Amino acid sequence: MIKSYSEDDIHRSIKYSVWSSTPNGNKKLDDAYRNADAESRVNGKRCPIFLFFSVNASGQFVGMAEMVGPVDFRKNMDFWQQDRWNGFFPVTWHIIKDIPNRHFQNIILENNDNKVVTFSRDTQEIRLRQGLNMLNIMKAYPLKTSILDDFEYYENRERTLCKVRSCELALLQSEVGYNKKGTSLNILDASFKKLDVCARPKETSFSQKSSFALCTRNHPFNFSHLGNR
Repeated sequence: MIKSYSEDDIHRSIKYSVWSSTPNGNKKLDDAYRNADAESRVNGKRCPIFLFFSVNASGQFVGMAEMVGPVDFRKNMDFWQQDRWNGFFPVTWHIIKDIPNRHFQNIILENNDNKVVTFSRDTQEIRLRQGLNMLNIMKAYPLKTSILDDFEYYENRERTLCKVRSCELALLQSEVGYNKKGTSLNILDASFKKLDVCARPKETSFSQKSSFALCTRNHPFNFSHLGNR
């Protein structure tokens, strides 16, 4: 689970389809992506890494995105709220909606001292069963509010920040249109069908190559639950 320090950074992530973590977090994410990619090449099945997003002290999740490429450690984005994040990696947002933490109170992580998933720390692994439960909750929860409702507010804040920092965003997409639904669940459902997740009664196991990547043995399926960014 990724816990951002500000909604401003969630806005940037949705707008530009990128994310950045701490140096240690980026390294772990990069290792996980490359390991998953290598495993998918061997098995012939996609091994996506999903990231559950929350803002510190917000008491809610704001959505779920997929890591779709390795970390580029050579380039930095100067639009983050705090000028401290080095490198970035591409993401695709699948779910954008506000979901209160209370809806996840029954999800316990045995590999984290039996703590509720909402108390997960940095790069905490979420195992397949719990990860699927989280995803199902997010998909089923009705859209009431989301960061998209306040997108213009964060656009104005970004413009102000960029004037101060003289941002150069020429290489980034300047306009991204989002439907108020703020989701790509049809795409996500189509991906599930392609992955054929749990369609066959085969044993599942977790990849131990990273602390948060996991795959089914024959149908790779990764969940990442990253902690404080």
